Amino acid sequence: MEVTLKELLGCHYFRESEVLAGTAGTDNMVKSVTVMDSPDAYKYMKGGDLVVSSAYFLMDDPKLQEDTVRNLAGQGAAALGLMRRFTGGVVPEPMRVAADELGFPIISLTDSYAYTDIYEFVKYNLLSRVTGEVKREDRVIQEINDAGHEKGLQGILDALQKWTGFPAVVLHESYQTACSDFFLPESFPEDPGKWNCERVRNEGFYEVRCYSCSDGEEPVTWVDHELTTKGQVEGRLVMFTQSREMVDEDFLLFGVAARACSAELKRLHHLVGMQRKYKSEFLKRFFFGEMNWEEALMQARERDIVLPVTGLAVLVDINSPVALETDYDVLNEKFEKIISGIFGKHILFGLISPRKMAMYVNYNKTAYAGQIDLLYELLVKTFPRDDINIGVGRPGGIDSIQTSYQEALAAIVVGACMGFTRQVYHFGDLGFFRLLKLPDVRGELLQYCRDYLDPILKPDKSGEKSYEFLNTLQNYVECCYNYRETGRRMYLHPNTVRYRIGAIEKLCRVNFEQFFDRLNMEIALKIYPLIDQMNLKDD
Repeated sequence: MEVTLKELLGCHYFRESEVLAGTAGTDNMVKSVTVMDSPDAYKYMKGGDLVVSSAYFLMDDPKLQEDTVRNLAGQGAAALGLMRRFTGGVVPEPMRVAADELGFPIISLTDSYAYTDIYEFVKYNLLSRVTGEVKREDRVIQEINDAGHEKGLQGILDALQKWTGFPAVVLHESYQTACSDFFLPESFPEDPGKWNCERVRNEGFYEVRCYSCSDGEEPVTWVDHELTTKGQVEGRLVMFTQSREMVDEDFLLFGVAARACSAELKRLHHLVGMQRKYKSEFLKRFFFGEMNWEEALMQARERDIVLPVTGLAVLVDINSPVALETDYDVLNEKFEKIISGIFGKHILFGLISPRKMAMYVNYNKTAYAGQIDLLYELLVKTFPRDDINIGVGRPGGIDSIQTSYQEALAAIVVGACMGFTRQVYHFGDLGFFRLLKLPDVRGELLQYCRDYLDPILKPDKSGEKSYEFLNTLQNYVECCYNYRETGRRMYLHPNTVRYRIGAIEKLCRVNFEQFFDRLNMEIALKIYPLIDQMNLKDD
């Protein structure tokens, strides 16, 4: 127990004790109990001692009485407690005068006190700075841990404040929580990058960093400890300490609370993971048409999700080494932060594979396109090294949900293969190319490419397909059927280009002077990259 003498005397245990002299020193901090049975015992004290003595050895020596008080005060003792059965509750005059002069308290101790009882009371008990309750240290630690099980982070913070008197807060993106009736000081910088660390205190298995800020009307001081789960920093426990200096037991309880908060975050992390799992399963069933509208609404309400009557599917595909290497829950949290900031917290979304995220967006004709563009911008900032594609299905009601999802998926596949510069693909804006994903045209699609392109993809002598003619044809079309521009792009003589194009016309039985032959070959070239994506390519 590390408390002021005034706080200690306020405990029920010391209800019969009183201050006999040196009342100005009742704010002295009591850290331990020491028994004094000889004049030179003060030499072995460390400071903050409540010195308990019979004073029997100095009763007949006025000078020794005065020297004893001065020596104890000089050594940093907190107070001197005299047993009444030896002093009769009266302080010798030399001791009283010296005590009043030095502000060194002398208190009376009743005859019922045994030295060992006083020692054990101070050593093994803690005093609540808020309620005045006294409890053994191990029971206080248990109370903080139990508060986490019963009331979560809020309970831990309230218990910490009860026993230290210091308000505390857990800073976390998802679970920021403060103890009851406490608000962060206006001058407190919530960004840890702006904190001014004054010192670090090593508490054995962890460190406590001490900070201060004087930008406001009153200086703010605090300590913090990182909260980790699975080796990752999840947040910080911050305790504000400007009301007084922290003592050893404050650091002890702060460490206990930090471990309890980490355990609670781990539990919440697990619960969120389970919720995400069920949400992901619900999402798949919803988009794959495995539930009716009534069942979907019921399950959505259970998960605090709002399903719009008219909505559309949005699919995000991240072709990303970073995303694939990122922990699944961490990736989900990144998506949650971005999506909830744009569409609100009640939208249906979730990961349906390690690299694909799906969502069901309310169709607002004037707003949804801008929201999706913003989504793309924020995802690019979050995953700067990644290839991000967004597919958007067409809006509709409950009967169109599965179709909208398939359209969003098709928009990504077709848009990416067609080489469109924009990586947000609206199925309704694909024009002719949206027909390429209709299931009943797949066979004809393959045959179409074979009819027009197979003649220039015949295997060479080594058995490998030659792409020289195909590459020349692609550049020729992109250069608007101009031999000179094609040659400049490919670093070939225009006559070489002319020869190859002539060979292509002969092999494929087309004439690039004819509009329909040009159109058909251009379509074949556009379709060709899609063949492999659709698993239709026949090697």
